[in-house]
Amino acid sequence: MTTFLRCYRVEFRRLLRSPFSWFIFAAALAAPMGNFIFIMGDTMSSIYLAKPVASGAVLGTLLFAVLTLFELDRIHRSGVCLLTDSVVSPLTLNTAKLLAICTAALGISVLMALVYFPYIYSKLNIVFSVSTYLGSFFLLLLPALWMGAIAAALFYQLVGRVDVSFLAVLSFLLVSRGSWFKSNNFMQWSLPALPALTDNFSNAPVFRSALYTRIIWLGILGGGWLLSLLCVRRYGKGMAGSFAANAKRLIPAPAAALAMITTGVLLWRFQPLLDHTPIKWMEVESADRYVEGVYPLKIELDVDITSYLWGTLSGSANYQIKNNTGQPQEIYFNLNSGYRIQSMQADGQDIPWTDLKNDYINSREIKCTIPATETSSLEIQYSGAPKTWNVMQDTFSGSVISRKYIDLSSATLAPCFSDYAAEELPKVSLNITLPAKLTPVTTGETPQLLGENPNGSKDWLLQNEGDRIMLYAADYVQRPLEGGEMPIWFYYSRNYEKQMEDLGAIDIMESAIRYCTEHYGPRSFTADRPFKILQDSVFTFGGAAWSTLSVMGESYFSSENLSDPEKGPSSAEVLAHEITHQWWGLGASMMDYSQPYWTDEGITTYTSYRLIKELKGEAYAQKNYVEKWQAAVDDANNSFYVRHPEYMDILPDEYAASIASAIKGVNHYDGTALMIKQIADKIGEDKLDAALSELYQNGGTEFPPYISFTDFLNACGVSKEEFNYD
Repeated sequence: MTTFLRCYRVEFRRLLRSPFSWFIFAAALAAPMGNFIFIMGDTMSSIYLAKPVASGAVLGTLLFAVLTLFELDRIHRSGVCLLTDSVVSPLTLNTAKLLAICTAALGISVLMALVYFPYIYSKLNIVFSVSTYLGSFFLLLLPALWMGAIAAALFYQLVGRVDVSFLAVLSFLLVSRGSWFKSNNFMQWSLPALPALTDNFSNAPVFRSALYTRIIWLGILGGGWLLSLLCVRRYGKGMAGSFAANAKRLIPAPAAALAMITTGVLLWRFQPLLDHTPIKWMEVESADRYVEGVYPLKIELDVDITSYLWGTLSGSANYQIKNNTGQPQEIYFNLNSGYRIQSMQADGQDIPWTDLKNDYINSREIKCTIPATETSSLEIQYSGAPKTWNVMQDTFSGSVISRKYIDLSSATLAPCFSDYAAEELPKVSLNITLPAKLTPVTTGETPQLLGENPNGSKDWLLQNEGDRIMLYAADYVQRPLEGGEMPIWFYYSRNYEKQMEDLGAIDIMESAIRYCTEHYGPRSFTADRPFKILQDSVFTFGGAAWSTLSVMGESYFSSENLSDPEKGPSSAEVLAHEITHQWWGLGASMMDYSQPYWTDEGITTYTSYRLIKELKGEAYAQKNYVEKWQAAVDDANNSFYVRHPEYMDILPDEYAASIASAIKGVNHYDGTALMIKQIADKIGEDKLDAALSELYQNGGTEFPPYISFTDFLNACGVSKEEFNYD
């Protein structure tokens, strides 16, 4: 050990005296200014923190790989390797060199964090977060420099050539970030998955994934480096002979290396962050779980967040279940794939249950048998951390538990009763304790504050009709909105309190509400179940709508989006699109078995166009909507795989699924909206509005209450043959 420490001190001092080392250090320090890594989000943190850190990580990986190769090859270039080998073991020397380089990487990372702090802090201003800043530099950037050095040392110790080793590192990096593996988070050994950083909510999903990925690759690369260290040439022997000779001197090394690699592989194989939804998830047919005469009467949930750091919870769900069959019945629940059942009791007695482990879109089914009793009480104890749908792993779109932000819904809160039919919807209630600064927002009734605790947390009661609740909680400002004949509340981050009016978000939301109310009719919201519009995390790419709640990602409230006229419908106007879903999607819904593209998205997209046409003029709407639709449809129709669908069968499953999803999206949004626009041009916008208003208020006739494509055509007085919609 004394020899190693002495060697380490010598190597570190010599590293600091080398002009080439300082060239690498300077280049690494400037690397964040490259800003060449694509980041999906356009929040302030994404633009001014995530992009520089990502660029610094990728370039830094290569720079420290070059530095490592330069240092390891130094004694061979100068021809003194035989002399140094007689003084100190090359295994000790190589290890000391690598540790010295990793120490230098730590110093450079600290210097980067200090140098870029004034600029990034001034840009982020009120949304600056110390934890996000430190996590970005010391969990995303610093380990990238270490990984580059370790990977370079691994390859060099195997092949003994600088050029081959650098090409191996470069290829390894390019492959991991290439189209084949980019969507696989755990393949990102240099820069962990980083789609965006939130300004106002929680970046816990990004940093938890990054930490886990770093541990995986520390095991794999570290174990590989240790094995390659034993391959360092000695005694004039080749790779195999050197390995055998070195292994005799370091007997524990091969076992330790294999243990590290095995640990990394096992952590990858049994990772706790993502579910195991099949790649061809769109082809999965859901089983019929409906049992006539069996349904829940009342559901009471008690949820305790056990760790905000790791995002875990435990819960107790009590179901009052009606069984009119007179026989024991198998029933099914959907539960997030990250949770495990601790126990199930019916009327106080333990009952058997089975986890089917049939992951599908971040949930799986739990099966149990309830007694023949007409009314029974079923209690389920469960715990765990919610998993993310693996298809969405590179976007981190999913449930979140953190001290600054909570997003839990349906099966991520508690087991959800599978298909049932009842005369009245059950009443579901949730008792939960949240940090004092978090304001809960739900799809049901207005949350009730039950009390405050000595530690500053607050107890809340949430209630809803149906068998599930959606819960969002953050440091929200609550503001009423005008524009409809109903109570409307808007919840947005307190960081935006001063900016929201200036950005124009309030005006466009009120305009969308007013337009839909006037053209189609009012929604039936009440004082105890108001219409709620919610600003959500950047990881909600776009938005969504459920029940009484419309959710929009924070990107669409950023000044960059809302003040950029070139972005048009992809920025502020998405607010109108998502609010319109309260009419088309929730107030009335489109469905037609013979027309798979006849969905709520098309009519919602068309309605957004009409609103923007009123607000910004026909020329703007034509350019940013109609021409965009036509271009998207033309591109899809000209796609090789649309013209030659037989080739889809020979593509890798993941690639084929991606192509099919893109084409489906074009037809759902652009194709259907373009078809509705063509009908409006034929019959007139007033007649189309009258037809849509009638359908919205009265529903469809072919598959009531759903509005079919035939219902729509009949209301408009046109025939299917007049339009190409197949």
